[in-house]
Amino acid sequence: VLVEDGKNYLVMDTIIGNSIRYIYFVNEENNSDFFIRKEIDRNEKKYLVNLDNEEEFKYAANLFADKHKEN
Repeated sequence: VLVEDGKNYLVMDTIIGNSIRYIYFVNEENNSDFFIRKEIDRNEKKYLVNLDNEEEFKYAANLFADKHKEN
C-alpha cells in the first residue's frame, strides 16, 4: 500500500475484536513505522478509516500484542 507520504506499507496482520476488523500496516523499510486502521461498511462498500481515539488505539494494539506474544 502506498500512502500519502510516499512510503510503502505492507499489511502485517488483520485481527477482529468487538466485531471490528483491525488492519495493521508496517513500513516495508522500517518496522518501527506502523499504523492501524479499521474497516467499516458504508453503502455496501468497505472503507479503511482512522481509529476513533487513543483508547481504541490501545485496544487494537493490545489485540496485536496478545496475538503475537511469545509463549
